[in-house]
Amino acid sequence: MQDVTQGTEDGISEMVLQAARNMRCLRKASFEEGPFAIEVITRLESYSRLVDLTVTGFKPEELVWSPFTTALKRLRWISPTRHGDQHSLTQTAEFLFKVARSTCPALESLDISLRGVPPYAQPLKRPASSVSQYKHINIPDVPILSELRHFGLKYERAYFAEQLELDRLTLEFVTQHSNTLTSVSLPMKFGTITMETTAFILRVCTALPYLTELSLVEATCNAGGGLGITGLEFLTDLTSALASPIREIRKLSITSTMEYLNADVGNLFASWQSLEFLRLGDIKYMDDDGMDITSYAPVRMTIFLTTFTHC
Repeated sequence: MQDVTQGTEDGISEMVLQAARNMRCLRKASFEEGPFAIEVITRLESYSRLVDLTVTGFKPEELVWSPFTTALKRLRWISPTRHGDQHSLTQTAEFLFKVARSTCPALESLDISLRGVPPYAQPLKRPASSVSQYKHINIPDVPILSELRHFGLKYERAYFAEQLELDRLTLEFVTQHSNTLTSVSLPMKFGTITMETTAFILRVCTALPYLTELSLVEATCNAGGGLGITGLEFLTDLTSALASPIREIRKLSITSTMEYLNADVGNLFASWQSLEFLRLGDIKYMDDDGMDITSYAPVRMTIFLTTFTHC
């Protein structure tokens, strides 16, 4: 939603800022560009009841709270990536890791989305950079986020070299928090599925012994190679490693598998006794049989078993 306070007269803007200062009992907030958002985010430690925060359109290097303890339990940051940015996608992700570890001891869920914007888009005027506040903070090697249960990182318009670096960061982060993480959301390159992508996903899952929820989300990569495999080959490798009783995966969601919903796919999940929820992305293929697509996205596992029976 557009922030109607942006670009308003000084008097109205001051009234908005005062309103933000008065709302100390906020428990959940979702912000885009605007003076109200800036007021709350830069003084987040003052909002002692705010536990659920979504930030969209701000880069953390341009706008983030001071290095003081916050009450956040759930943080989702959708950061734009602009043409000519001084900070790479990897640097943005690393900085957010530092912010979370330094100020969010109660954090249970961390989602980072590095979203591309058109090259002609210009950054708006914001307060002075916040990076310097965290420059000299040292993060110990031991995990600090002792309550972290979910982690997600995805990107858009990433170069192949950036993708490799982000994968490395992701694997390093989940390994450090392997004793608490039970849910992860990982990027899956749009288009051809590669053996390298499969290997990365399986390495992350191997590092998480208590994993119960896995979500694979489409991500775009501007360039890069890799040995392509079919959707069925990918699902075969995935199910071989994660099926019960080896693992206790309860929820699996894949945005796009490049594979039809057919008997072969259904048979791959026959041994997944722990699975309670399944979503496979190519639901459009179900329309060929005149099925009600809206009831299958997402779907309960029991519905999918019925679907596989008719394949």
